[in-house]
Amino acid sequence: APQPSRDERPPRVAAQPADAQTLPGRTVYRGRRGRWRGALAVLALVALLALVGVIVAPLLLGGGDQEGANVSGGGDQNAANDDQARGGQTPQQQEPEQQQQEQPQQEPSQQQSGGDQAEDGLTAEAAERTVEDFYTLTSEGSYDRADELLSEGWRQEHFPTRDVYERTFAVVESVEFVEGPTAEVSGDAATVTGRTRATKTDQIEINQGTWYLVDVGGEWRINSWEVSNLSTQPT
Repeated sequence: APQPSRDERPPRVAAQPADAQTLPGRTVYRGRRGRWRGALAVLALVALLALVGVIVAPLLLGGGDQEGANVSGGGDQNAANDDQARGGQTPQQQEPEQQQQEQPQQEPSQQQSGGDQAEDGLTAEAAERTVEDFYTLTSEGSYDRADELLSEGWRQEHFPTRDVYERTFAVVESVEFVEGPTAEVSGDAATVTGRTRATKTDQIEINQGTWYLVDVGGEWRINSWEVSNLSTQPT
């Protein structure tokens, strides 16, 4: 059969890439653009992971707790500093003062009765003060407190009841030492000597006395006495 001439053969169409799309008048390559979009997405994901790592790494290493502790501690310290700057005190400093204010104050009678002896112990000065306090209290009519300065035996023998105190000291206005008192201590006993002026409702007596004291629970107590009258004159 006769072969067609070269001019009569159909024109050869050039093969197009698989990712190309032919439109009227132009050819568009969509496959390459898709690959670029995929690469950009991977880079964005890598950048996001790096940013998360920068934020999370200090927390995993313990920096977050330390920072929180510093912030918390700093807040407490700042609060304490503000209180001090205003002249106030922290609750720990206020508590001892509040307890001290709430603690009931001792009455003067309780502080005077035996308080000085507790400080001085069984000394000569404490023995002398015990005798002076006894006569001061009886002159004031404070028989219950004066009774505490006597030993149990001497109290039961001479002042078993309050009526005895009142009959003995009701007429006594005051008793003061004009000489002495002078005490001598020997072990758990003390001897006090002195001369007193007893002012009564109708007369004044000058008496010479010796008082014997014993140790009772670490404090001096009058166990007996010997008092003799030297002179008496009307008031």
